[in-house]
Amino acid sequence: MSCPAAAKRKVQKVSGLRRIQGLARMENTASIRVLEKNGYQREGVLRGYPFGREFHDAVMLAAVR
Repeated sequence: MSCPAAAKRKVQKVSGLRRIQGLARMENTASIRVLEKNGYQREGVLRGYPFGREFHDAVMLAAVR
């Protein structure tokens, strides 16, 4: 089971937990695809998001109960 799938199961089991989100650099299409296959939906693009000491565009995805 992938991490996004495990996280989504936790959202379904834990009372009060309504949302879990993932963030991936735009060029990381494999990570975006894994999140989408596990029910996460794209919510938007964060331009110039800080990753360590660098800034990159990132895709925000979320699974909402």
